[in-house]
Amino acid sequence: MNCINIIGRLTKDPELKFGQSGTAVARFTVAVARKMDKDKTDFFNCVAFKKTAEVISEYFKKGNQIGITGNVQINEYEVNGEKKKSVDVFVESITFLDKKKTEKTDDESIKDMFGDKEDFNNDLDDTFPF
Repeated sequence: MNCINIIGRLTKDPELKFGQSGTAVARFTVAVARKMDKDKTDFFNCVAFKKTAEVISEYFKKGNQIGITGNVQINEYEVNGEKKKSVDVFVESITFLDKKKTEKTDDESIKDMFGDKEDFNNDLDDTFPF
């Protein structure tokens, strides 16, 4: 079984490109702090395709937290006659982990929905017998 789950932050904005067939490809790096050694960080090169690539490119920027499920692929290639290897995480699914920023605070949103927050809480106290 080849499955990896990581939670981390993007080190830079994703790079979105389109292949010759028109398939979207996003490349980005995710930094993950080590659990046992907080002074060290691992960096994962990630690749996403099609709609997932487009979503990542549109909604994620440098510093955003992301959850990724995928598989690890080791690629071998040659540059100027020298053999090299790269390790990439091929993204299968993503999870949005940063909270969406709104212009209103939570208190202001509650007031918009229920009037004054304190009045709403007092109404609840009269309704429940505990």
